[in-house]
Amino acid sequence: MTPTELQSFLHTYIPATAALGITVQECHHDKVSLAMPHAGNQNHKNTVFGGSIALAATTCGWALTYLNFPEANGNIVIQQGQTHYLRPAMGDLTLTVRSVSDTDWLIAHDEWQRRGKGKILLETEIYSNNQLVAVFAGRYVVLNKD
Repeated sequence: MTPTELQSFLHTYIPATAALGITVQECHHDKVSLAMPHAGNQNHKNTVFGGSIALAATTCGWALTYLNFPEANGNIVIQQGQTHYLRPAMGDLTLTVRSVSDTDWLIAHDEWQRRGKGKILLETEIYSNNQLVAVFAGRYVVLNKD
């Protein structure tokens, strides 16, 4: 899947991603990078709103899970997420999630096939002006049924 195809999918099926101006910069089975503008996502302090950061970070991990579970047809939900805000985000954001070990993906696929749901824990790093501003840890559940 190309970045353009993934971005189109996200904007169609998760409309908030379009509203926040999220774009896909890079997408592979081992890494997804998104960008989100400061403009339109700022709060009263002119920093990026924490809710926008959390949604973008959730989306970043969701996208990596989607790329690693194409057979689930996007039947993925976030079970748990926690954002650690390290410093104010004063500019545009770059969000990156890297793949976990092959073993973790194999376990998740095995659980998905045997039990109808597989779980994976991913960590997304959020940068603004080349500084790490937040880290998001999310547990995603891939369901075998709607």
